[in-house]
Amino acid sequence: MPKQQSKARSLLEYAGLWGLHGLLSRAPRSIRAATVKAAASLWRRLDDRHSRIAMHQMMDRLGLGQAEAEELVVENYRHYASLVAEISKLRVLPLEEVLARTDVNGADRIMKDALAQGRGLVSVTGHLGNWEWGCVVMGVLGTVSGVIARPLDNPYIDNFVNEIRSRSGVAVWSKFNSMRPALAVLRRGEGFVAVVDQDGGRRGYMAPFLGKPGSTMAAPVDMAIDAGAPIYVGAMMRAQGDCRFIIESGRVHRPNRDADPDTERLRLLTAINDDLSAIIRNYPEQWIWIHKRWKTAATKHDAPGS
Repeated sequence: MPKQQSKARSLLEYAGLWGLHGLLSRAPRSIRAATVKAAASLWRRLDDRHSRIAMHQMMDRLGLGQAEAEELVVENYRHYASLVAEISKLRVLPLEEVLARTDVNGADRIMKDALAQGRGLVSVTGHLGNWEWGCVVMGVLGTVSGVIARPLDNPYIDNFVNEIRSRSGVAVWSKFNSMRPALAVLRRGEGFVAVVDQDGGRRGYMAPFLGKPGSTMAAPVDMAIDAGAPIYVGAMMRAQGDCRFIIESGRVHRPNRDADPDTERLRLLTAINDDLSAIIRNYPEQWIWIHKRWKTAATKHDAPGS
């Protein structure tokens, strides 16, 4: 559940967000670029603990030396700052322009072909590139009807972000009570999107992620198995240019409802993680390395099916 924080702190954070939004949403490209560069540098220097987490995980999972990892951390924080600026633009750009700035790269055809089977579609992605931009675009394309999201700790900022997510008609469901509406969407033959790359905690299932076992959230896969819905893996990655993106697609995975449930769950989770890992390796600066992805130890208690 979201962490409780004081109303005063929430309002102060929200006021700061609105001030930043006002600056970044209308500013010329040169001003936004300079702001992003300065904010990324300051953010990294003030966030030493998370920058060290990022560097350690980069060295461990990508096989980088310290100097290479330090350079990648700098790019990674620039990615976070860029994400904030892009979300501010996303809030004010006309939907047709949002789509025009996106190379869908055949993803619309892949998802619509999967939807044509009549069992709905579970679209899964990670905290890669600009996942908020991706949510809006998939709504414009008509490939999803809802999105599962973890509520932010600040309720005012949570509402701000959800207003952006729902711009193209997509419903936003809290991850803590999403099962019923998500299954209803699948039974209507429609799709929903879920972000599945974070540590799944002790309730998750162990599956390889970037080559190392990590607890993985299984709920979207369980719903796909229950409905017989295909699973599409993709990510909205930043491309060259100002607020330009390209959809990088993984594979479409089809559940086998006759297989042993635990075996099938692990097969699908492994396949999804493999697809997301491949995209991360191609765009290493555009993933959330500051998140402790492998913090849940691969103990016997956490093994699949336990």
